[in-house]
Amino acid sequence: MQGQQPARPVLIYYHIPEDKDEADVPNAFPVLKAGGEIRLQDIRAKFPLPGKYHFRFKMRLGDTAAALWMDVTNEDSQVPLFDGKIVAKVTRLSWGQVANSPAPPPAPARSAPAAPAAPAELLGFDSQPPPPPPAAAGGAAAQLRAAWPAQGDMLQTSVQQQPPPPPPPQAQGKQNDLDMLFG
Repeated sequence: MQGQQPARPVLIYYHIPEDKDEADVPNAFPVLKAGGEIRLQDIRAKFPLPGKYHFRFKMRLGDTAAALWMDVTNEDSQVPLFDGKIVAKVTRLSWGQVANSPAPPPAPARSAPAAPAAPAELLGFDSQPPPPPPAAAGGAAAQLRAAWPAQGDMLQTSVQQQPPPPPPPQAQGKQNDLDMLFG
């Protein structure tokens, strides 16, 4: 008379790059599973941290030495092994606890839906600049500063700079092709 295999703990090795975890020194937690087939739902149920996470599992590509990370999104899928171990790279999607409750009840029907409000343009990239103020003393730079006061004088047009000195005169001597191109 053969019975089922007893549940034995399988270590799940994981690291979370956003938390500055190192892949060389992973965290681990056990999953008890009879039969040895660990599925994504088993890992999600026993994952020790609160929140919602996305799991990628390390595996080998065929018989080569190349390793890759496979995204597993189907809860009933068996997770792949890497050198006989389950190794996961985990990405936090949110800190909130995943609710296992049914979907919220539908909102009551409204007679006429309200028109959505137009979103406010926060950055003003697509809007036209405000009209310039009446001509004032100071020229175009002053008008630009008045029209866009938050921008400041990014090009420092109000600062007078001395022009660069002229290059030293070249000695009239034998010149090669490089002197003719670059000099």
